[in-house]
Amino acid sequence: MAGQRNREEAVNTQLAILISRLGVTADAETIHVHGKHRPDVLFQMRGLRVVIEGKFDDHPGADKVVLADARKRVTSGIAHIACAVIYSKPLRSAPTTKMLEVLGNSSLRFRIVTETHETDWFDGAPSDIMGALRRAQEALTKDDIVEQTAKSLSIRLEGVAKLWMGQAGSCDRLSAILGIAPPKGETKDKAAARRESAAKVSALVLANALIFQEQLATTDGRITSLRKIEQAKNLVDTVAAHWKWIWENINYVPIFQLGERVLAELPSSNNTTIAVESLLREAKAICEQQAALRHDLMGRIYHWLLHNAKYLGTYYTSVSSATLLLKLAMAAKWKQDFGDPVALASFKVADLACGTGTLLMAAAQAVSDVYIRVRAEDGRTLDDKDLSTLHRAIMENMLHGYDVLPSAVHLTASTLAMLAPEVAFVKMNLFVMPMGMDHGQARLGSLDFLEDNEIKTQMALDYSHAETIQTGAAFTKAAKAKIPPSICA
Repeated sequence: MAGQRNREEAVNTQLAILISRLGVTADAETIHVHGKHRPDVLFQMRGLRVVIEGKFDDHPGADKVVLADARKRVTSGIAHIACAVIYSKPLRSAPTTKMLEVLGNSSLRFRIVTETHETDWFDGAPSDIMGALRRAQEALTKDDIVEQTAKSLSIRLEGVAKLWMGQAGSCDRLSAILGIAPPKGETKDKAAARRESAAKVSALVLANALIFQEQLATTDGRITSLRKIEQAKNLVDTVAAHWKWIWENINYVPIFQLGERVLAELPSSNNTTIAVESLLREAKAICEQQAALRHDLMGRIYHWLLHNAKYLGTYYTSVSSATLLLKLAMAAKWKQDFGDPVALASFKVADLACGTGTLLMAAAQAVSDVYIRVRAEDGRTLDDKDLSTLHRAIMENMLHGYDVLPSAVHLTASTLAMLAPEVAFVKMNLFVMPMGMDHGQARLGSLDFLEDNEIKTQMALDYSHAETIQTGAAFTKAAKAKIPPSICA
């Protein structure tokens, strides 16, 4: 047809068809009012979300615009891999009936963006694009940025812990606030092992709080960045004061309050300053590896540091097992609109012994996968605002976690919040459960839910679940943990 001028949406549709013929299912963007708020082409490749963004080469600054779109899809979490494509001029005027043929024989400019790296610009046919995407997918599975980052941090934590392990008094106090109580009849060797565990976990708590502080600083002007805070004359006191201000005035109580309590138990010495400086440098390096922070980095390190899992009665759920379990669970036929964040508020996922939150994080990621797919299929918007609404619904309403170790809940809170640090949560349903003897009554953590659906906790993530109670002449906060109605029904 003379004078025909194809829109990008038309070419996107045909590209999706070609990609489907190459072995994957791709849903092309349909033309609707908010079309610009959805990816051009979205599909799954071996469990990873892939997005293709296209622009015609006659668009002003086409390469910069489409590359920015691709990068945004990855940084926002919509895609693990994105491909920026420049459509050549002949596609602008190709007849609709010949579009597939012209597109299949076209040489397109493209660039691959992933969580860990970007390629250069290349020229090739759609089959070359698929080849590049498959190579990117294989590189992501082989280039385990989480494992590399975990090894680096683990070495740093070991060094820091050695500075503290000889200080029996400090380690005993750290044990108490971490929930690692000495058993009756503890031998000298077991006491040494307990103190070593306390020192290692305490170092991890500090590193984790520093990392989360830096993540918050990128979106909240009230939070001081690590680069600025490391210039303080008295680093330890400055960090402790800032963390206290954060949990008192913003939120994230177990993350920063626990970190502050750890700092308070360390002696005023050169070793303490050296340790905090060392952890701060490592935290800055880790924050440059954003991909690692989206996965269960801290959970892996936590269980690697403890070595003897039986000492705390903890058994680590592997990331791969958690992912498989939740993918299978979400593949079931649910009477639930997973594309509606409001409807998700009534969907509950609870882990009664959540540990560092591996299963809860896998649940959040599995629900996010379904949410993105459903909204893409139904033609609903899919932008930063939609993802923020989703994350808020997941954190405030859907996920419920319970554990007896404050350090475990600390890591669960930060692991989940790290999925979307730019989203401010009013509350999170994470609780430290009572364990041991309480005024002559044995407390058994989440097992107490067998007798009551509501239990007074050691600590909650924030004060949204708390009630004010009088203790002597003073007032304090006490929180109660509840089983979600749909879980206990």
